[in-house]
Amino acid sequence: MQTGGLSDKRDRFCREYLADFNATQAATRAGYSPKTANQQGARLLAVVNVAARLAELQANVAKRLEITADDITSCWWKTATAEPNELISYRIGACRHCHNADHAYQWRDEAELTEAECLFDAKYVNVKAETQPMRPNEDGGFGYNSTRPPHPDCTRCDGLGQGFPVIADTTQIGKQGRLLYNGIKITSQGTEGQMADRQKALEHVARQLGLMKDRVDYGITDPLAALLRDIAANGSAAPIRTAAADDEGDFG
Repeated sequence: MQTGGLSDKRDRFCREYLADFNATQAATRAGYSPKTANQQGARLLAVVNVAARLAELQANVAKRLEITADDITSCWWKTATAEPNELISYRIGACRHCHNADHAYQWRDEAELTEAECLFDAKYVNVKAETQPMRPNEDGGFGYNSTRPPHPDCTRCDGLGQGFPVIADTTQIGKQGRLLYNGIKITSQGTEGQMADRQKALEHVARQLGLMKDRVDYGITDPLAALLRDIAANGSAAPIRTAAADDEGDFG
């Protein structure tokens, strides 16, 4: 059977290619031999009828989704220019010694001091008093708040304070923040926020504007866009072949 001037096998390749834009994998899934899929995928993308069918299928998808190339480019641009601090920020606050007259260690509250005392006693229960380090005490007082600004005269941090990461409440982020947000990863080291690649989004926009040359790598990038642009700009000198004649070159 023929679809758009192509054999069923080639039409299947077109549909599979649009699934992940990987020509080698698309050729394999379409029924070509895995041993020659890399060469077949590259060769098929250079066939005018295949390129035309791919463009037709892409247009059909865009029509169903009611989306245009401008919509996609706009989304990439918003992602590239989104403010990452809306999701994850690294802040500088007061150290434990900043806001005390003598710059002694300051506790949040009495409960924190009591916990520190208990841990100290458990650790040094069998150690002679004269060889123990200083036991936690309340000389520095209470009320420590890491979000307060560093004290410029602190003798412990030299007014530089201490840094700490902050992950935003993702249910409260704005539209551009949601474009960047790719989820949360919890590891043995703690919680890690995942963000979209802003540099990659910017490269998409630059490529769409013709500011970057497409790198043709049939297993990774999309050579179809470059081929269609070339055909639109210069036309094609290749003779139109029938699907049967085209398929004579397919192997595997």
